Amino acid sequence: MLNFLNPSLPMPAGPQSPGSHATPFQWLPAGVAFFRRRMRPIVGCGLLGLAVGVACLATATPLYTAVATLTIDTHSQHPVGGQPASTDWQAESAYVESQVELIRSPATLRGVVADLNLDHDPTFAPTGSGWIGGVVAGVRRLLPGLGASDAGLDPAARAQAMAGATLSRMLQVWRVGATSVVEVRVQTPDRALSARLANAVTKAYMAQQLVAI
Repeated sequence: MLNFLNPSLPMPAGPQSPGSHATPFQWLPAGVAFFRRRMRPIVGCGLLGLAVGVACLATATPLYTAVATLTIDTHSQHPVGGQPASTDWQAESAYVESQVELIRSPATLRGVVADLNLDHDPTFAPTGSGWIGGVVAGVRRLLPGLGASDAGLDPAARAQAMAGATLSRMLQVWRVGATSVVEVRVQTPDRALSARLANAVTKAYMAQQLVAI
């Protein structure tokens, strides 16, 4: 026998999920109770983080970055006067990358050191290395073959080498995308010094290019 549903009777309700009748913000009392139980550790960690942040801001040294932009002439790689082919983009890219390495090379840094007399600046070539430096130098002298390459240098040459090494840590040179534009960035605590060093690096590189021509 077939049984037909009576449309006048209400349909039986299906199974409902446990959270279907949950009231809004019913978690709030439990959250407040947890915060009350853990108030001291939470507040203590917050105050400790705030103190560390304030101390870092108070003792941190601001750094200023100066940016100088160079455009590499890719036609200079053809001294005979021939123009590069339109499909010779790999050769042009390699040429620009080589000029980037030339800008950060020790030869360019030596030109900057000589132009600005950085070997006489205590920031770039400190006269005293302290007791730690003395201990390290003594150990290097006792053990053969451990970085004794500058042992025979006179003080002037050693100061120039130290100034060049310090400048290299402040200098960043990279190519902008796939273009022939190169950015020279120098970062120091003095904004005027950063600008002066960035301009000096570009000047030393262009002087090398003029000599090569």
